[in-house]
Amino acid sequence: MMSSAQKQVCMVQRILMAGLLFLLSGCAYLSVFQSDRYAATLRSYQSGQYSLAIQQLQQVIAQNPAFTEAYYYLGMSYFQQQEWDKARTVFERAVALQPTHTEARFRLALTLYKLQQKDLALSILQQVLQTTPSHTGTLLALGEFYVAAGKAKEAQPFLRQLLTLQPENAKAWLLLGQALGLEQKWEEAFAAYQKARTYGERSAAFFAALSRTTLAAGKPMEAVLVALEGLPIPANEQDPELYYQLGRAFMAQHQASEALVAYQRALQNHPDAEKVLAQIGRVYYAQGDPLKAILWYKEALQWHPHSAELYYQLGQVYAEEQQLEEAIASYRQALVHDPQFQPAYFQLARVYNARQAFREAEMLYTAALQIWPNDPELYHHLGILAYEKGDVEKALTFYQKAITLHPSFALAYHNLGVAYQSQGDLDKSLSAYQRALHLNPASAQTYQALGALYVAKGEDDQAVKAYRKALQLNPSFREIHKTLGTIYFRRGRVREALEEFQTYMQQVPEAPDVSKIRELVAVLREITRR
Repeated sequence: MMSSAQKQVCMVQRILMAGLLFLLSGCAYLSVFQSDRYAATLRSYQSGQYSLAIQQLQQVIAQNPAFTEAYYYLGMSYFQQQEWDKARTVFERAVALQPTHTEARFRLALTLYKLQQKDLALSILQQVLQTTPSHTGTLLALGEFYVAAGKAKEAQPFLRQLLTLQPENAKAWLLLGQALGLEQKWEEAFAAYQKARTYGERSAAFFAALSRTTLAAGKPMEAVLVALEGLPIPANEQDPELYYQLGRAFMAQHQASEALVAYQRALQNHPDAEKVLAQIGRVYYAQGDPLKAILWYKEALQWHPHSAELYYQLGQVYAEEQQLEEAIASYRQALVHDPQFQPAYFQLARVYNARQAFREAEMLYTAALQIWPNDPELYHHLGILAYEKGDVEKALTFYQKAITLHPSFALAYHNLGVAYQSQGDLDKSLSAYQRALHLNPASAQTYQALGALYVAKGEDDQAVKAYRKALQLNPSFREIHKTLGTIYFRRGRVREALEEFQTYMQQVPEAPDVSKIRELVAVLREITRR
């Protein structure tokens, strides 16, 4: 039994709660009994009993239809149960009752995003920031939404502002790493991921993102290790994205069987994931079974008949098997189902190019420019097309446009160098190759081109260094051994020439000129015996 004094204290507490709720709602008064009922609903919500909370909140609202906070928590209960349409309706009511209710506006934006009304969601989030510039949830949401849309530049200011307010926010560091990865700023991305790890980020999404970035930076073995590090997390937290990235890393290591196992594990957690289905077909093709890959894609398309990704991957197999008509049909289907599926534009144009249907390829790129007018890749491909048509000046213009839009576009610099070299402008060509190698020092292709340039300039020693570097980076450039043999032979370095020509014969026994090389090798052997 409570004493009279205790009863008086309890009564005062109830009155204070009722007064507080009145102030929160802005326009509703709750009796002491109603405040007790509302407190019970909050306990239900806080304990995760969302269905019970919904019933209780509906009763509170029936008696107090202008009670903003009840609408807010009812919306939150629907939100937690992923009942997006109901959550939207309730949050809109809360905002209508109290337009300055920051949390209701914020949650309404998140709900609209879930309902794929992304532009409206972003607009509301921007409005929230205007009134509450330091709202950390909004800053995080804007950063996350822009990263998901591939808009790294738009995401970064929000994430950096959030990190000034919450420097130990692991998720913000993770998102910043993803944004920097989109810009191919690998070192900065890795530093951001390290911060995320330092502040406790251990989610599957973290390991998947770090593995994806590591792979993109050209470190497939490290990407495998990162993905494997994330696998011991509790099974209920495993994200199919992590297994997907593990599969990609294995594929980059040419470990097709291991990749297949990883992709199959991803499918266990997400049985209808289109991108995983697409990559399994690539595994079958990598294992030397194009027919199985084609049949797999056709079967997957029965499950996803409108999948641009699957049609695209089917087109890839057809193109690699030189079944060009089938490839064209598949790429076209990809564009029918998603007119903004950019890779299909590139690959379809490439097939047209291979068939010397230059007009069709150019029309396709021009159509793509209407959608992506500032895409450096499109200008780069138009440059390649113009070069192959023999219009070097036009190619130079396109390459320079691509570089203007993307100053760190290493491959565009490489092809710019090729174009200048074809015109005999060796100094400009050299400058372009050097810039390409500054941006991508692991490009064997550019070192090979640089070697040819030095040969043209009569600088054999520099040519040899460039060719050696190309072979170091990519030993499959076996033709370089013949080129090195030719340089050494011209310089009178017979033993070195003999060694290079012999290596060439061993590595390329099917080469059409191998019989002539064999005759030359016999002569060189005779010379060395003297």
